[in-house]
Amino acid sequence: HTTGINCDQCQDGFYRPAGTSIDAIDVCQPCQCDRRFSTGKCFTGTGICECRPNYQEPDCDKCSYGYYDFPQCKECECFRNGTAGNICELSTGQCPCLEGYGGTFCKECSANYFGFPKCQGCACNPEHSIDNNCNAVSGQCQCKTNYGGRQCGQCSVGFFSYPRCGSCQCDPVGTTDEVCDAVSGACFCKAGYAGASCNQCAPGYYNYPNCSKCDCSVEGSTGSTCSGVHGKCECKFNYGGTKCNDCSPGYYNFPKCVPCNCNWRGARDRAQSCDHSGNCICKDNFEGQKCDKCKEGYYNYPYCEGKRAKEECVL
Repeated sequence: HTTGINCDQCQDGFYRPAGTSIDAIDVCQPCQCDRRFSTGKCFTGTGICECRPNYQEPDCDKCSYGYYDFPQCKECECFRNGTAGNICELSTGQCPCLEGYGGTFCKECSANYFGFPKCQGCACNPEHSIDNNCNAVSGQCQCKTNYGGRQCGQCSVGFFSYPRCGSCQCDPVGTTDEVCDAVSGACFCKAGYAGASCNQCAPGYYNYPNCSKCDCSVEGSTGSTCSGVHGKCECKFNYGGTKCNDCSPGYYNFPKCVPCNCNWRGARDRAQSCDHSGNCICKDNFEGQKCDKCKEGYYNYPYCEGKRAKEECVL
């Protein structure tokens, strides 16, 4: 079990006990080492085993610094920037965390801190937050009613005049997501809504709370406003329809809307209505574009009397 030029050294796994003569026979003794924890080698003279890197000398029966959980002796998993040194507790692996860090391996923020891996204090407003704890990712503190902002240092949406933070009293149907001005409390109305509380339709809109645009015809209406649940626009005298986008009875050719000029005796109604081409709507005994002729079978225009046989008609 010797080796070397002069055979004066022991092979790996053997050792020379202290005090033995250099020329002694069978001097190399086997190392009494457990290869689970040692390299199998031992030191000359003492026979003390050479431990593996994760086990502690002289007996290899404890974990080395930086390792934990004997007999496995796993390497510490401490987060370097969050621990006081890269060592951990030998039995549990608990790392000694710096302030603001927590967990077994200091790989998270402790209570009242957020933003791993750069943990920083929540710094919640002590008067307007429930406690000093916050969301571990965003840092959002738990605010009391009426208060908002990450640290609860301002009014929440819908409230104004910090630190009093009174309600803006805005109609939720008619306001934007911002609700109101945080200083003055003035409500921010959506398009189509108006009033101090945004609780009515703006000019040019109708049918609160579902305010829709009036869309009144520029040519046919007197303005942009409308009324009623159907949004009836105010039309000029010769225009008609809900949006004033048609001619009124007695007129045609939108958007000009000129008079039909129907013969009043022959027209079916008092308005002397006509179609979109200017053809008047005649009584049964009249015809022609303007209802200014007797229909076949009638006589004596403009009265267009009694229906007779064709040969008896006087036209």
